[in-house]
Amino acid sequence: MISAGKHEFEDTRWFSKREVQVEVVSISEPLSTSQASTVRRNEPLFARYFTEIASNSHEFKVVLVDGIMVRVLPPNYKLIFLQDAGVFEVLKYDLDESLEIADQYKNSIYKSFTSNPNLLNIDVPLSYKCLLFVDQKLVQELGCGNYLYLNCFTNITYSLISTINQILEIQNQELLTDDKVTIRINLTADYLLVNPTKVYEYYGEGYRAFIYKELQLRLRNAISDKTLNQVLEQKQLISESLKVAVDDSVENHHIHISNIAIKDIILPGEIRTIMNQVVEAEKKAAANVIKRREETAAT
Repeated sequence: MISAGKHEFEDTRWFSKREVQVEVVSISEPLSTSQASTVRRNEPLFARYFTEIASNSHEFKVVLVDGIMVRVLPPNYKLIFLQDAGVFEVLKYDLDESLEIADQYKNSIYKSFTSNPNLLNIDVPLSYKCLLFVDQKLVQELGCGNYLYLNCFTNITYSLISTINQILEIQNQELLTDDKVTIRINLTADYLLVNPTKVYEYYGEGYRAFIYKELQLRLRNAISDKTLNQVLEQKQLISESLKVAVDDSVENHHIHISNIAIKDIILPGEIRTIMNQVVEAEKKAAANVIKRREETAAT
């Protein structure tokens, strides 16, 4: 072994069959398979100048040199490094345990490998929770903060969930009143996932579809036994009763409905024409009454 620098060797080929061969090895990189095989033949040399790092079948390891991540070893794998590379640290991760990078290593690793596909950085903002999935299985709920995970030999994904009210809208829902008038309603609902983990265990990403169907069903029930006039007159009351009914139906699924409001009631064209005519006739009748009162007062 010779260190970095310029070295000269005597050419012995003219008086000896032995030939001097020189192979340059990078200090910062592990040895190749052929290089490792060569140094392994000389145990004293190997013990003095090299470090071997190995993983078993149930783990993988992260190799840090001077606090910087240089390699990830898959299960049943070996790498040999020159000891001159620096100060070695090895982080061991069991395949069945958490893959989160500890805080004391997170900054140096993340700064060195901001685009490394083996790393997954998760920022959870205020008013959010994060659901963590490993191989599509929900394993953990994270609060606000920054997290760094190894994403090498498993598939880690995540979903950010708001911890404040979210809005769901129903647009142009066609409904039939008790007096057989077809109307369309626009509705908005505010909802909150009380326990996101439980909600995802039940419905996964389909929880919004579940709330939407419950809103549709309860809205249909609320309108079907009322006449058109009742719907128009009791808009606020219907909204309030809907809120109670839907909240009761989703409460056991760890969802809370905080508000429901019917925004628009859209009438068929012919009904609007008739109502406009009625309104116009009422205006004319009111005007005639006022005119007669003025004429009477003038006489």
